[in-house]
Amino acid sequence: MVDTTFEDDSPSYVAAAEARVWATARRADTVEVSLWLVVLVAVTLDVYTTYLGLSAGLAEGNPIMRWAIEGYGFGALALAKVFVLGCAGLVREARPDDGVVIALGVALPSVLTVVANVVTLTTA
Repeated sequence: MVDTTFEDDSPSYVAAAEARVWATARRADTVEVSLWLVVLVAVTLDVYTTYLGLSAGLAEGNPIMRWAIEGYGFGALALAKVFVLGCAGLVREARPDDGVVIALGVALPSVLTVVANVVTLTTA
């Protein structure tokens, strides 16, 4: 540990800067955790609202997922979501400083998909 006091025992500028850095890091951690929770809720709601739409006779909008669901069943959607979350987790581990951006990159399309699904369900 580096001595962060001057000879008269007053705190140094280094200690003050270090305290600001740690406070910023704690806020970033809180934001990242919150975003990952948004991701988990949005992905769950995406799967659920897609299930509701398919059960009501609507078609899957993503042609690749439509093909996968038709060929392999609804579990293909859940498996695709697990794959996406796994890839995001691997990227997060490889680039820990970019955790907020990675979580945001998964959260935004997931939330938008849920909104689109809910709008489609309510207008169908």
